[in-house]
Amino acid sequence: RACPRSTAMAHDEMDEALLPASAQESRKCPSRSGAANFRRLLSTLIFLAAIFLVVSRWLNLFNAAEASQYTHVQYLGFSLFTVPGTAADGCFGQNRSTMAKCFLGATDVEEDLEARMRVMNTAIESAHASANWDRSNATLKIFMAPEFFWRGPQGAYPMTPEFATAVRRIIGDLEQRLGSDRFQDWLFVLGTVIAVRVDQEDWVATGNSEDKDEESRMSYFNFAPVQIGGTSTMKIQFKHYISTLDFPDTTSREGAPPPVPRPTKRPECFVQRSFTEDCRLRYGEMTADDVRHELGFKDASVLVDGVFDVKGLTIGLEICLDHMLGRLVADLGPRKFVDVHLISSAGMNIAGGPVATNQGNPIFLADGFGRTAMSLNIYGRGREANKLLTGRFHYDVGVVYGADSNVELGQWASSIIAAFAGNNPGAARIAGMGTLPGGYQGNAAGFEFTQINALGKDWLTMLEGFFDTASYKEALRIFSLVGADVNRRVKKEHRHLFNNLPDGSAYFPTIDMYGPIPVNGKWT
Repeated sequence: RACPRSTAMAHDEMDEALLPASAQESRKCPSRSGAANFRRLLSTLIFLAAIFLVVSRWLNLFNAAEASQYTHVQYLGFSLFTVPGTAADGCFGQNRSTMAKCFLGATDVEEDLEARMRVMNTAIESAHASANWDRSNATLKIFMAPEFFWRGPQGAYPMTPEFATAVRRIIGDLEQRLGSDRFQDWLFVLGTVIAVRVDQEDWVATGNSEDKDEESRMSYFNFAPVQIGGTSTMKIQFKHYISTLDFPDTTSREGAPPPVPRPTKRPECFVQRSFTEDCRLRYGEMTADDVRHELGFKDASVLVDGVFDVKGLTIGLEICLDHMLGRLVADLGPRKFVDVHLISSAGMNIAGGPVATNQGNPIFLADGFGRTAMSLNIYGRGREANKLLTGRFHYDVGVVYGADSNVELGQWASSIIAAFAGNNPGAARIAGMGTLPGGYQGNAAGFEFTQINALGKDWLTMLEGFFDTASYKEALRIFSLVGADVNRRVKKEHRHLFNNLPDGSAYFPTIDMYGPIPVNGKWT
């Protein structure tokens, strides 16, 4: 339909004939021409935006691939009891009275550190000697030990010049060993160290002081040394919040120095497990210079927010109660994530706090109650929580795959029942729902899982007097009793078995190997 023309345009038809066709159309129908120009401009902008998105995505993929050589991670969790011992571990007070709990270890600080170093080094060497870790340089191997691995018979190492000297030598030797080329593409979280700084040196030796206000003179520290394998890079992550379990009510063992005082004069903060702001007891933190001079870690840097980088892979680390209180997620903010979330703890679980990975990326836990665990945040809702009937929060991290002696003992007993009866109790329970990954029925979890002996045949001698061994002894006794009865029945009754009998093995510290597990690259 023709546009109505103005009088001026009608008088100018001869000049119009001399103009290009597009210009003639523009003069004849300005409104139609403006709409067409707008459509052309819009199409051009959309086309350029599409090109920009394609190029940006290509560049991001290129940069991510270039920034991180790792496409997978493999978790090598050191499963060990690091919590205080009981009377079953020889915890007796004056006059051989039975005590509820006590801190284990040697009175001489250097002897104590040496013994714990032998345990740590043996576990690392056992993991490295295994054929089960992925030799690919595209897989980062993550070895992690539980909280409280280093604490001594007082529950915390007094920060004396002798302590710093011993750490400098003993930990220095470990740093040098882990820095060798054979540990390229490994990462080590070496448990945590508990230390206390006191103003009056005579208290450290005797526990006596005229000043009864001990708490005001003391600063407590709980930190994880982290070393990137194949390098001299050592990082320190400090724990922020003091938990109920960190300093339980203990008495000194016979012949041992007194335990450090509990860091509070408000028992309700412990008894009621109150973590309101006024009850949140905090550990101290140090600068890198303090760490070098007072703790003996000569070249360590201090992590500010628990996040660090390993060849382009972003790692986040929390210690126990910090996870429950969401410290890492709070530091990251709502729009940032890490590729791998690590938790070193004693009495924590992955779903007990918000996780910092994006959907599908792993969270690994090593707990001092002899447990390791992994989750993949499969629904991507690991920062959302609901209250349980107990009143505590449970975060929606999805399936959690865990390994410990209790679970393995239950699976072992279940497999024996199935061998004799033909039906397996709880056979419909999928891997991860309270069971080891895959259990005794093979790799049912969809990823590789292996347990190996962490400390060899001399594990009990190595641990005795320094770590809780009573739990392992009881597990071994139960395995032995049930195993002997099974063998007797098979031989004497000539029983037909529906399945092969499993071998029970989780009555000693283990290295629990999860994966390799794919990671989705760096998420921001």
